Amino acid sequence: MRAVFYIVVCCMACVIPRTPSPHARDHGDIFPGWPTDLDGKALKELPLTEREQRFNSGFPGRIGRFTDGRREIIIRWITVPSHRLHAASVCLRASGAKIIP
Repeated sequence: MRAVFYIVVCCMACVIPRTPSPHARDHGDIFPGWPTDLDGKALKELPLTEREQRFNSGFPGRIGRFTDGRREIIIRWITVPSHRLHAASVCLRASGAKIIP
């Protein structure tokens, strides 16, 4: 009987974190739109990479990728608190990028 209980608890522990949160939906009705310029330079929107599109799946907000002609800029609009987000510099450093403030 204890083994059955243990298996049920383990299965629940595997399923519950993958269950979508009712708070993790896109509240696009409050999205004000992406900025048109940054630091005095016009921004041109770029398509998301395949990797960014995968990350965006289930993300509680929106992700935009832009260029000002010199830099590539990623902007995230967050609608609710999420453990799927931390400082962009952490992700970029982990993938080998050099971050210059």
